[in-house]
Amino acid sequence: MNPFPIVPQCPKTGCGWPELSQLIQNLMNLLLYGAIPLAVIVILYGGFVILTAAGSETRFSKGKSAIIGAIVGLFIVFGSYILVILITTKAL
Repeated sequence: MNPFPIVPQCPKTGCGWPELSQLIQNLMNLLLYGAIPLAVIVILYGGFVILTAAGSETRFSKGKSAIIGAIVGLFIVFGSYILVILITTKAL
């Protein structure tokens, strides 16, 4: 059995809003579970570039921009995750 089913099971009467909502939430969970390790890797890469810059301004700015990009990307992913959860659970 799949530990993380993306597509929910539909009842015999057919799929509706609850199944679509669950599908969207599952896709956002998958995005979130993929974005966090990727951001950690990019932050570690940026830190490594900064540590090995040896006074080079271009390498330092490259590492800094990698770290800032990863953090901004995480904020975008978390914000979209919260927005999708709010919309699909009809909390608005």
